[in-house]
Amino acid sequence: MGGGYKNKGSLWNPRWEAWARNLCADQGKIVVKVDIKNAKDKIWHLKGSGKRKDSGYGRGRGVHYCKDLSHPDTQPSSEQFLKSSS
Repeated sequence: MGGGYKNKGSLWNPRWEAWARNLCADQGKIVVKVDIKNAKDKIWHLKGSGKRKDSGYGRGRGVHYCKDLSHPDTQPSSEQFLKSSS
């Protein structure tokens, strides 16, 4: 994934903007979470390689991503599940 965020504005009028791109679109979808302080986080499902952007009121805290867990190659094995639940 290529992406990031930037905080803009003033203390009284904070603004954030975030962007992300799936650099491995040929290997499947990724899920991106845009962490926003004191507001509902944004969740993006990026399938293609196009850039996704958004902005809003508040302060950004980070852009995080993971592989699509519904893809069979990225699901945890049953052994991993049993170890983590014991």
